[in-house]
Amino acid sequence: MLVTVGFLGKSYAESIDEISGDKLEALQANGASYFQILFHGVIPQFVPAWINWTLFSFEINVRASTVIGLVGAGGIGVLIDTNINLFNYGEALTIITVIVCIILITEYVTNSIRSRIA
Repeated sequence: MLVTVGFLGKSYAESIDEISGDKLEALQANGASYFQILFHGVIPQFVPAWINWTLFSFEINVRASTVIGLVGAGGIGVLIDTNINLFNYGEALTIITVIVCIILITEYVTNSIRSRIA
């Protein structure tokens, strides 16, 4: 959780730093208020990056949850490890197949969300 919060905080901060100042200056030069600059200049430039970083972090966490379980932190990785140690290769293969399907579905959903944004 700490790694994800730190990663997203840094990514969001960099996304805000990359906001084009030209658009903000143009809004300010035309007499826009602070909230108009925020809603028409900052948010439209920040939201796509925010969504992309959030989806990317979600994908990383879905993949990492299996690996973390394999090294002893619990979760679905423990089931894989237990079934392999008990020579239940059929069950282990089923669990791995379900994990691969979940990762592929997650990838498909996040890519379709990204394509709608871009």
